[in-house]
Amino acid sequence: MSMVVSLSEEYGLRTVPGCAFSTSRKRGRRARLAAGLLGSLALFPLVAVQGVLTRRRMPCLPPAQPPHRGFIAGAGPLLRIFAIDDSSVSGIGVARGDETVCATTARALARLTRRPVAWRSTGLSGATAKMAMDELVPFLTAEPADLVIVAFGVNDAMAYRSPAGFANDLAALVKAVRRQVGEAAVVIGGVATLAFFPGLPLPLRTILGWRCAALQAAAEQLSTRLPRLVVERFSARFVPELFACDGFHPNARAHALWGEEVAALALPLLRDTEPSYPRPTLGRSYGRGRALETGSPSPPGGRIGVRDPG
Repeated sequence: MSMVVSLSEEYGLRTVPGCAFSTSRKRGRRARLAAGLLGSLALFPLVAVQGVLTRRRMPCLPPAQPPHRGFIAGAGPLLRIFAIDDSSVSGIGVARGDETVCATTARALARLTRRPVAWRSTGLSGATAKMAMDELVPFLTAEPADLVIVAFGVNDAMAYRSPAGFANDLAALVKAVRRQVGEAAVVIGGVATLAFFPGLPLPLRTILGWRCAALQAAAEQLSTRLPRLVVERFSARFVPELFACDGFHPNARAHALWGEEVAALALPLLRDTEPSYPRPTLGRSYGRGRALETGSPSPPGGRIGVRDPG
């Protein structure tokens, strides 16, 4: 039996359930998210200065070398995967494009479904969801896909994008991509919390972690707004062994684990196209949440200086 390994299982870390919150816990979570947003706004001058200094010292890694598309043999109908993302899909932190989350998801789904899988990806380092709409979507080819992976959030957090604005950007991006590839199933990648990025100093990573949590909560609301869509949640602490040498971008091991989780999330959405999928044993560290109902305004100056160094 195939086993999908979560980040938490791999490193023995505690996971947080994504459902069955009581009313008081929901209110407490919303209060914590609101407090974090207010705190991040109050501390924005410190974040801006420390962000600029961090960017200057952080090494600039190159994007992954080709391939940025591939094919895995199998039996039955072809399963087509497309990924759009920032530096993760462009492969900063790994050597080759076939080590990125799009390729590792393809290999996981090929193993689980035994179907042939074709994958392709497009990414822009440093991109926010809004930038992807402006700079990536206009150049997409009208090539059909069965599964779309959309993963943004880290740069949106660093740009101080409001939670409501981020969710709207993601929704617009999903709709735009579907116009090009068809009504594909969609997995929205979790917003990796910057609070655990070893390449960022304190208190910068803590403050940005507050904003990541709010963006994650807003993104989770999309599962009620758009059909055939699920939102991933990273509940486990990111340990240094999952990062490239800059302490900021995920390495090949992280991409491999990430691909397994995305495949596990996508599998139920794809069952209507191939009903005989084997049922994997899952160790999930994600779940659905509830969005923060009001977003915070962007501060003067917009993007902070620690924009994705890739």
